[in-house]
Amino acid sequence: MKSATKIFLLTNVFFLLSYLAAAPLFAGGESFKSRVTTDWVADNLDSIKLVDVCGDDFTSGHLPGAVKMQWGEEVLSQDEHHMLPPNLAETKRVIRRMGLSPKDHIVLYEADVGMNKAMRVYWVLKFWNFPKVSIMDGGLARWQSENRSLIFKSTMADQNQY
Repeated sequence: MKSATKIFLLTNVFFLLSYLAAAPLFAGGESFKSRVTTDWVADNLDSIKLVDVCGDDFTSGHLPGAVKMQWGEEVLSQDEHHMLPPNLAETKRVIRRMGLSPKDHIVLYEADVGMNKAMRVYWVLKFWNFPKVSIMDGGLARWQSENRSLIFKSTMADQNQY
């Protein structure tokens, strides 16, 4: 079990680094970064789509305007080792249900400093040719440490996501 986890993490890191290195090729000529700062996110809240992959209850705090992505079946394939991404139809179904599209600039964040979940979602979206996906550097912890605003309740629209 431990070796499968190590392989999973190393695979995620490898693909993330590969995509970060090739990000300009995926950007389609637009100014686009695979990793964005909390300052950049705060300045662009109206033009991006935030996705919370923290795994915690939404009422424990999330960025304004963020939607919650359920970890597990929406991010991992249902094969024996959960190593492959879900198929394209399933990925698009989840993204549409969250109110997102491949044309949106999607910014992922999570609470864990290691960003393993955000990297996995990044990899899945890039694998299925979503061109504008970024990870917020420092995640929820950095956002909170900078005393930026959080929402501590789940709105009806948030609850309808899942």
